[in-house]
Amino acid sequence: MTEDINWITLATAPNEPMAELMQQRLAEAKIPVVLVPGDASAYLGASSEFEIKVPKDKVEAAKKVLE
Repeated sequence: MTEDINWITLATAPNEPMAELMQQRLAEAKIPVVLVPGDASAYLGASSEFEIKVPKDKVEAAKKVLE
C-alpha cells in the first residue's frame, strides 16, 4: 500500500477466492483495491479471511459495485 492513499477496510472476505472475486469486480470498475490477509493466513492459507481495502474517497462507489 502506498503511504499517500488513506486506505479503508470496505469488507472482510471469508476466504481468498471470495476476496479475489471482490477485487476483480472493483478493478473492473476502476477502483483501486488491496487485499490484506488475516492473521491466520500462515496457518489457514486460502481459507483465511482477507480485508478488502479501498481508498477513502472510493468507499461509496465501491459499496455500490459490490451490492
